[in-house]
Amino acid sequence: MKTGRLAGALAAFMKYLIIMLAAVIGIFSVLSNAAYGTVPDWKELFDRCVKGERTVKDVVKELTAGDAGVQVIMIDNPSDVITHDSYKKLPVASAVAASTLTEEYSVMNLFDDDLSTTWQEGADGYGIGEDLRISFDKVYKIKYIAFDLGNRSSDEAYTKNGRPKVVTLQIEECIQLIRFRDVRETQWIELSKPIAADSMRILINDAYKGSTYTDNCISNITVYGK
Repeated sequence: MKTGRLAGALAAFMKYLIIMLAAVIGIFSVLSNAAYGTVPDWKELFDRCVKGERTVKDVVKELTAGDAGVQVIMIDNPSDVITHDSYKKLPVASAVAASTLTEEYSVMNLFDDDLSTTWQEGADGYGIGEDLRISFDKVYKIKYIAFDLGNRSSDEAYTKNGRPKVVTLQIEECIQLIRFRDVRETQWIELSKPIAADSMRILINDAYKGSTYTDNCISNITVYGK
């Protein structure tokens, strides 16, 4: 039994050692961003490696690729993780949309925690090519984003209106396509490592069509970081 524990501890130590060596490769990029708090979370990387959630190859890629190498992962509700790791809802200082249907459907409705209000784009068709630019009050390490897509005020409103199917998420040098399910529930994404930024952009690439209206709707977007 002791031999097994020793072997496990040695394997874990070797993985940790490899992670540390990989950091040396990317040390210049880490130092250049240190002022913004982007030094890697070694404990998180180590724990995920030991649990088998990340391979050593994944970690090396993350440490050396910068923000451009960050992956976006669809996940279930991570509320326990957010609380445990001290991530908090980020305050939105301002937001600008390429178009808005009317004042009633302001882009700021996205951040009011009220699913009965929506942002609705005002372009022709389903708003393909329309985008949102969201600014925070300062630089944060962004980790999780929750999307409430469509008009969530009722089942009928959800079905009648369009909702995003594929969007491009841009945070600093990280640019990723996200494909959402057509479900009336909150959909979460996690960044494989936090990105330090004071803004982000969301571009609509494709949409689920509404049975009655072509307006593309989003009810809420909530960003978590620290």
